Amino acid sequence: MNTGFVILQKYLMTPMAKISQFKIVRAVMAAGMASVPFSIVGSMFLVFNTLPMTFTGLEVFFENTFFRVSDLWIGYTKSYNFFKG
Repeated sequence: MNTGFVILQKYLMTPMAKISQFKIVRAVMAAGMASVPFSIVGSMFLVFNTLPMTFTGLEVFFENTFFRVSDLWIGYTKSYNFFKG
């Protein structure tokens, strides 16, 4: 076990540490970290959309609250993309 870690340290981690200091690699890492909050929010909306299918008691509540906003957002994005060209 310890021998494997020494081999990884010598042949893999040292060169990767040098590569990770390049400007382009750091920019890609920063862009990836910046996109995480958007992925989390998008995932929450996906979960909210599937909740009424799982718990049918929530169907009326979601029809009157969340799905009204969801339909507006989908309509906005579709019309924006249509007129954008």
